This record gives sequence, C-alpha cells and structure tokens, in this order.
Amino acid sequence: MKKILIGTMMILAISSTGFARMHDLKDNSTPVPPHMLKMREGNCRTTPELERAKIMIEEKKLEIRKELLNDKPNWNKIEKLNIEIATQEAKNRTTNMRERFENSFTTQAQAPVSSNQ
Repeated sequence: MKKILIGTMMILAISSTGFARMHDLKDNSTPVPPHMLKMREGNCRTTPELERAKIMIEEKKLEIRKELLNDKPNWNKIEKLNIEIATQEAKNRTTNMRERFENSFTTQAQAPVSSNQ
C-alpha cells in the first residue's frame, strides 16, 4: 500500500512539474506564439490618447480611495467618479476594438490571394 501511495505521489509531482514547465513564458527555448510574446514583453503599443485616459482613470480611482478614508465618505461623489471611470473604460474598449478591427481588415486586404485553378 505504501509503495502504491509513494508511486502515485511521484507521478503526480513529475506530471505537475512538467505541466508547469509547459506554461512557463519566461523560458526562451520554448516556441511561443507572436501574440503571447507581446504580452510577455509588455510592449503592446498604446496611443498617447489611451495612455492619458489610463492615467485619468488611475487618478479617479485614487480620488475614490481618498474619499473612502474619510469618516463619512460622500457617496454621491464616489458614484460620480465611478460613472466617469466606467464611461472612460468603455470608450477605451471601443477604441481598442476599432483599432483591432481596422488592423485585421487591412491585414486581410494586403494578404496575397492564391487561386487554385
């Protein structure tokens, strides 16, 4: 019984280590798809407009945190800030969707079409 238990634990340890190794993005010897490389390196391109919007959102979140530190927070002010954050995030998402759509459309339009006749 002990042998079976020890054998099972060894198999689980080896398989979990192998599984973790398979998903390690820091290892450069493993081939990684191009879109994952961008995520790993953190060099996704953002426009200055989106960067300003992200900074504005962070500032508003900081204002909310400051307001929550008060003994009696102004919930109307917090609600207003949350609405402004949500609106800006929705605009950012729409901008990102538009850019991805336009980039995929231009990429498809530029790709050579091969005809098998």
